[in-house]
Amino acid sequence: MGRRMTENGDEYSDNDQLFSREELSKDAALEVLSNETRREILKILINSDEPTITLDKAASHLEDEFLNKEGEEGLIKLKVELSHQHIPMLREHGLVDYDFRTKEMRYYTCENLEELLGTLEKFPD
Repeated sequence: MGRRMTENGDEYSDNDQLFSREELSKDAALEVLSNETRREILKILINSDEPTITLDKAASHLEDEFLNKEGEEGLIKLKVELSHQHIPMLREHGLVDYDFRTKEMRYYTCENLEELLGTLEKFPD
């Protein structure tokens, strides 16, 4: 794949090393992880073998595995929710870049957030 562009015009390629960010504060980590959809997006990004994941792929995975929404209308609603609510929050906290042209997300590793996410997985639903 070629070069990608973030919203602020920064370029990156699929050959770039995985990005990482500074640790999040407790409040920021809890805010990000307070929503099941965001936790699932993060798990998809963390466990992906690819450097980026598309909005369509994330939405399809979430719909199939976690949200049980019906039909194309449910998938459209989910994509709107992802692009207007969840991805912006992840971007605000420096956890993802989102290329608006290709609709691809790139995850920035954050060790303390990943540790907390792993701890939350031990709790029952």
